[in-house]
Amino acid sequence: MQIILHDDFVTGCQVLEHQHMRSVKSGGFVGDTASQRSRPATPDQTWTRVFPAHADQIRHARKVVALALEGFPAADDAVLCISELATNSILHSDSKKADGTFTVYAERHEGDYVWIEVADNGGLWDKHAHNDDHPHGLGIVGELASDWGIDGDPLTGWTVWARFDWPASNPPAGI
Repeated sequence: MQIILHDDFVTGCQVLEHQHMRSVKSGGFVGDTASQRSRPATPDQTWTRVFPAHADQIRHARKVVALALEGFPAADDAVLCISELATNSILHSDSKKADGTFTVYAERHEGDYVWIEVADNGGLWDKHAHNDDHPHGLGIVGELASDWGIDGDPLTGWTVWARFDWPASNPPAGI
């Protein structure tokens, strides 16, 4: 089921009909795409939203994903990763150019896993070295997600995705 969010807590955002942004291309890099190939074709629910690539839109992207993943045990981890990925798109891709955008996508496979993505406007990524011992951006995504990867290229845009497995429910002791 496609859910299109028509709320006005995010101003200046274009809501898209679902387009399957994921496509494994030869030349893609980072991450294992095995989970991508073995996913069920139809998620229980999907959300897609395009945001202007401005720093003030990161909080709105977090809010959209938090609402979409309400009740998912690792929702906080997925929301943190959306924040990191959206920030990366604004800082390191062509999304930072005038009229740039980033697209947030979420799939919910109830009881199985959650899939999130952020797509940017492409370009060569501006890589910044960090001289501290703290994880940043993709390092955080790699620590929290069950699986993740990057698809795309500088011309058509980059999509960074992350999968979060739904934790198995533990029956009460003694049953």
